Amino acid sequence: MCKRIFIGPHEIAGYYSNLTKALVQIGVNCEFVTYSDHKFCYEGANNRPILLKLALIFSKLKYKSNNYFIKSFYFLISDFLRVIWSPYAILKYDVFIFGFGRSLLRGNYDLPIIKLLGKRIIVNLSHGAESRPSFLDGGYINGKVNKHSVQLLRKINARNKRLVIFAFKYASAIIGFPHSTYYFASNHFINSQHLGIPFYTPVNLLNSSSKYQSEDTKRNKPVYIIHCPSNPSAKGSNKIIEAISKLKKKGYNIKFSLISGKTNNEVIEEIKKCDFAVDQIYSDAPMPGFSTECSWFSKPVIVGGYGLDKLKDYCSHEFWPPTKICHPDSITDAIEELIVNVDLRLKIGSDSYEFVLKTWSPENVAKRFLKIINDDYPSEWLIDPSDIYYLEGAGQSIELTKKVVYKMVKRYGLKSLQLSHRPELEKAFMDFAYNQDK
Repeated sequence: MCKRIFIGPHEIAGYYSNLTKALVQIGVNCEFVTYSDHKFCYEGANNRPILLKLALIFSKLKYKSNNYFIKSFYFLISDFLRVIWSPYAILKYDVFIFGFGRSLLRGNYDLPIIKLLGKRIIVNLSHGAESRPSFLDGGYINGKVNKHSVQLLRKINARNKRLVIFAFKYASAIIGFPHSTYYFASNHFINSQHLGIPFYTPVNLLNSSSKYQSEDTKRNKPVYIIHCPSNPSAKGSNKIIEAISKLKKKGYNIKFSLISGKTNNEVIEEIKKCDFAVDQIYSDAPMPGFSTECSWFSKPVIVGGYGLDKLKDYCSHEFWPPTKICHPDSITDAIEELIVNVDLRLKIGSDSYEFVLKTWSPENVAKRFLKIINDDYPSEWLIDPSDIYYLEGAGQSIELTKKVVYKMVKRYGLKSLQLSHRPELEKAFMDFAYNQDK
């Protein structure tokens, strides 16, 4: 009997709609169902049942009202419609692929039911914020360390640990990323770097203009650099803007665009025009989603981060992406190098395109997912969390991370880190945080 695959119910930057499309193309019977539309206009669900369509209507009405009781009513109706649809989905599908640690019901309370019925559950915890300790994630507080932000971090940190532990207890397979998933992981997990990020773009956007022009045609033209932050603080946008300003003062002819609030297709149009992109400076992954999109247009990307070189220990050469990685403090030098060295830009752009075309093509990513669906993936994909040691996190400077950890421990005690299961890691964070000017 052909397995019926469910993917959803949330989208992350086009990841799951593209995965669904790729799985369908290789002959897999799957449906992508979401509870909401994506704000950046990525393709939505390929099959949204009537109950979920009604739930979405009430969910949107909630945001149009300023009355607390009316908003609460719409929220309850929307949630109720999703709850009564869930048993149908649980009975209909044989395999469930859940993204960002979210399943059909709030609290993921459907996972034990699905497992009890003997169905396969694949939980993807590789996107970052859903499994990373909150005090290591700059996306939560935007650089503001105060009484309220630390209180929020404590709450989110406890929630993230519960989510990860619950997922490991009931999932058939867990997909994670080494430097974001290992902290709370209770067992081995599949390294998402060996799967890749599926990306499709409309055929009309893939044309010859996406390739580099020759040096002769670009002579005397400014170098066009783009930066497209979903969260400027977490991506280090101010540092990137500062670096560009310094380089302009040095005399470099630069055109710089900070792209914000645009649809995915509008962003792609700018990618096609640019010479290279700066993704972010506080990443814990060598080729995030935006870098992947740029690579499909042969555009080199700079990705900054504290421990990117360490990741090579957990990833075979075949799956290591050819982006330009650098330490956050070296972002100005990295940008300057790509401005000056046109041949390097061409090589990184060309190598990146070859990488996504051959290794991370949607069809190849889908084939690897199919191995997980069929439970016949190689043991080399698995990673032992006890082998990983990384303290710097993502989305914020190392100085801010130390400050946040210090404030959390001072106010709520060591237990607020939620790392008692890893005493050596708990101690490392204490030493890390207290080795600073208070």
